[in-house]
Parts: sequence; structure tokens; C-alpha cells
Amino acid sequence: MRILINGKVYDSTETPVLIIFDENEKKLFNGMKKFISAPEHYTVEQRQKIFDTEI
Repeated sequence: MRILINGKVYDSTETPVLIIFDENEKKLFNGMKKFISAPEHYTVEQRQKIFDTEI
């Protein structure tokens, strides 16, 4: 996944990306609250730690 934020591109194959949806977006994504995409070498535990981050 690649994402553009303020003119800078982030590639989830290099940097983990966590997206947290607001109430309206949850409706668009069938109730999904969060989405994470991370490099392949990240373990399940590393991904879970990012996913559990409070923002």
C-alpha cells in the first residue's frame, strides 16, 4: 500500500501504516475500525503492537 500525506509518499512495504476510521468511514468499510499494513518481515506481535496503539 502506498499513501500520500502532505505531499510525502509512504510505502507500507518499508514503513508500517495504521489507518483508523471515523464513524462515517466505518460505514463505508463494513464496520472496520482499523487497518494495518506493514513490511513482510514484521511479526504478528509487532503488527499487533502497532494495531493496539492508542491515537
